[in-house]
Amino acid sequence: MTEKTVRFPDGGTMPALCLGTWYLGEKAGRFAKEVDLLETALDAGVKAFDVSESYGDGGAELVVGEAVKDCRPSVFLCSKIVPDHASYDGVFDACGRTLERLGTDYLDMYLLHWRGSAVDLSETLEAFAELKRQGLIKRYGVSNFDMDELKSWMNLPFGKTTDENQVLYNLFHRSNADIVRLCRQKKVPVMTYFPYESTDGVFDHSVLREIARRRRATPYQIALAWSFSRENTGVLLKAKTKRDLKKAVSGTKIRLDEGEIRLLEKTFP
Repeated sequence: MTEKTVRFPDGGTMPALCLGTWYLGEKAGRFAKEVDLLETALDAGVKAFDVSESYGDGGAELVVGEAVKDCRPSVFLCSKIVPDHASYDGVFDACGRTLERLGTDYLDMYLLHWRGSAVDLSETLEAFAELKRQGLIKRYGVSNFDMDELKSWMNLPFGKTTDENQVLYNLFHRSNADIVRLCRQKKVPVMTYFPYESTDGVFDHSVLREIARRRRATPYQIALAWSFSRENTGVLLKAKTKRDLKKAVSGTKIRLDEGEIRLLEKTFP
């Protein structure tokens, strides 16, 4: 089966399947076990990892760096900077610390983690563009921006080369559909997170359970497969155990047909 990718505006691509790491690096005693989990992900075919300087106060970047040290050229690494560090000079300092923790001399993607009221977006973008010019990052984008924030970012001089937007969007939570449509129009890839977030009891719904039965899958895997079926859209997975990781990766390999997709969207409008 061909690996799904998402396409950047310039025609480049990245893996659509990405492992999120916002639960790693919080306790030093778990370091070896967490590295082992990421190595299992690599063995399972995961080739992209998403991290942030804020996850475990940099600890997650240390875990990821250790896990990919022997295969860095074949792995796509994305990290994020928090708004408090997103001044022009602050971006260079923060990126330098991130590169050191990850044990790499470049990032494939660098994102502003959220808008932040005190952030001068023009400064952040100018710094991102300079990092890119120097080869310290290959691409840049944003995370958790609402529609007005995203438009403001994209309308700035260096914002026109935005390469990724991370957003909460899944089968049960589609209030950000307008943002997804805008990104599609601009040919900017969307990476969605929390593919399972929902109200209590939703995974017991008869329609979801019946599709799962026919597919010999779990309702969670069907919800993930729906997210993975979106045009030019990737998914950030979360997995705290090897068992959860393997189930999640299996869910991205399910290809729902158009009838199943329409039924799911009608059932969960």
